Amino acid sequence: MSKNLELAENINTPVEELIELAANTNDKRVLAAIAKNPNTPIDLLIELAGGRSEK
Repeated sequence: MSKNLELAENINTPVEELIELAANTNDKRVLAAIAKNPNTPIDLLIELAGGRSEK
């Protein structure tokens, strides 16, 4: 298991770290784990649900 996936799944990972992790990964497994984490803030969940905008 990757370190990022472990962080995303850990309920003790701070909110700030979840936000940073989501901003810096395209790994769908990590993003799904962030979405399942009970500490993920609602605004990040909305962003994850809506997908990423292409820049």
